[in-house]
Amino acid sequence: MHNLHLFALLGALATGVRGLNERSPRTVYSSLSVGAKQLFDESMDFNEQFWDESEGYLYQIDSSGIHDTRATAMWAPALLARNGKNGGDLARAIRIFNQIAPQQYDQNGTLWYGTYPHTPQDPFPGTSLLGTTPYSSYDPNWRDFIATSWVLALEQSGHLLPESVISGVEQSLLKAGRGNLLRYQGRGAYANSVSINKTADNLDAAYTNPYLMGTLVMSYIGHRLNDAELITKSEEDAQTIYDLFTFGHFNTFAEYNSGTYTGVDLWALALWNKYAPKGSKLAKYGPFMLNSTLIDLGTLYHAGLRNLAGPWDRSYGYDMTRYHSVFGQLVTSLAPLHKGAVPSPPAGGLHTNDAACFAPLMPLISSIIADAAPKGVLSSFAAFGAKERTLKRSLRTNVVDETAIRNVTAWLGETTSIGGQSLDEPSARQASDVAAVIQWLLPSSLYPYATATSLPKIGYIALSPPTASVVNATASKNTLTVSFPPSTRWTNATAPTLVTFAVGGFDMRTSGADMTKGLLGVPGLNVSVVTSGLGNQTTAYSQDGWNGFYFFNVSYPVTAIWPSVPSIAIIVS
Repeated sequence: MHNLHLFALLGALATGVRGLNERSPRTVYSSLSVGAKQLFDESMDFNEQFWDESEGYLYQIDSSGIHDTRATAMWAPALLARNGKNGGDLARAIRIFNQIAPQQYDQNGTLWYGTYPHTPQDPFPGTSLLGTTPYSSYDPNWRDFIATSWVLALEQSGHLLPESVISGVEQSLLKAGRGNLLRYQGRGAYANSVSINKTADNLDAAYTNPYLMGTLVMSYIGHRLNDAELITKSEEDAQTIYDLFTFGHFNTFAEYNSGTYTGVDLWALALWNKYAPKGSKLAKYGPFMLNSTLIDLGTLYHAGLRNLAGPWDRSYGYDMTRYHSVFGQLVTSLAPLHKGAVPSPPAGGLHTNDAACFAPLMPLISSIIADAAPKGVLSSFAAFGAKERTLKRSLRTNVVDETAIRNVTAWLGETTSIGGQSLDEPSARQASDVAAVIQWLLPSSLYPYATATSLPKIGYIALSPPTASVVNATASKNTLTVSFPPSTRWTNATAPTLVTFAVGGFDMRTSGADMTKGLLGVPGLNVSVVTSGLGNQTTAYSQDGWNGFYFFNVSYPVTAIWPSVPSIAIIVS
């Protein structure tokens, strides 16, 4: 293995290195801010624990003993950016490129063409050994996660690589781009529903994060290798998502306000802004979409709670200080030291795969975001400020129905945030959708050993899981109001039989909470509840949890029958 490293290092120093004489004496790493550098260092050390030298892969963070293609591939740009260990980082990055590019699926005409196996041990999809189900047999989005990270590698550190490695990366990007041409099937207008066709792919402009990434990959490699079909398609897709974003002058993505996926949107838009070909529609539209998204995030992010206020599309948890989110990694890269929004240490957080994949990369694009951020956004990532604030937005849900509109409201006070979303859809959404949530700062007296650099401790009351297809949740000062009216758009909408809140973030035995009282028994928050069409609350502890979060289920049976409207108002102080 030492010989392999030596060979790779010698190759990088050979005369075939592109732009060697133009290399800046500073590494990408050396230009990072203090906060970005700390996150980068912490995440690189975290990944190092999972490196398998004999195989040249990272082990999966969430499944011990299995290698992880995506995490390994996305680590290569970070290794190049650091370019340390006496050439060891460069040698390892080259080894990763040379190992993973040939693993890419290249069976022409298949729906998995251009994506990458979950692990190097996976057989080919489309066989009796693996099957053909997207997101199970293969993940079509891995084309874009890996390919966008390799675009960054070429742009930031391509001068370090031998021509042969650059050519291999380019051909891999070409396959990823051309594989995206096969994706436009759609699972229907409501792809986040619990009732979907899981045998079909679901890419369209409403599936925001892979659409933004895939459009960038097609445009970048299409122009670089003069592939007219990819250039044409990327221009069409850039126009399509811009039209959806600006529909009704909403200036919002369909996949809105997710700690994870809004972070991926920002990752993609940073690449649009910095590396999209000049004269392309990506270069034209990217700055506006990034600017508008950052304005909303500057309002929705609560620096005192270190959390994105609700409601959340496709969340992996109820508290960003406890699970690794891509947006939290960006905030940590941009905010002052010790004012970040990521679990620390990394191993103590949930959803650790994003710590492996994105935590080394978000610091590398943070300066692009900082340069593009409108006035006041970066300061809102650093401190909450003295004034409460509100947000009202509308979102178009899909590309086929102009009447499919969701409305979002949020209110943020000094130690509390409240968010709600109204939607009218044919069936309930998946468990990751949190249409209504309250977060609050738990009393510091409960944590006497916390220091000035400790993460804040927060509690949450979240409408979760979804039990109805029609929800009208609105946030106002100190109040969350949720009702479940009959649908005005569907004849077979799902009426709730039970309304359930996930309530947690605190230790019942030491906090003084009395959860037998339901919402009224939480610590550090005065709560009153007004209901209509709901029975008496019951409380049970969720021993199974959700995505690693453990909480109390506070539930209300629905006694009202449509057209009567069940509702609940939660007033807090």
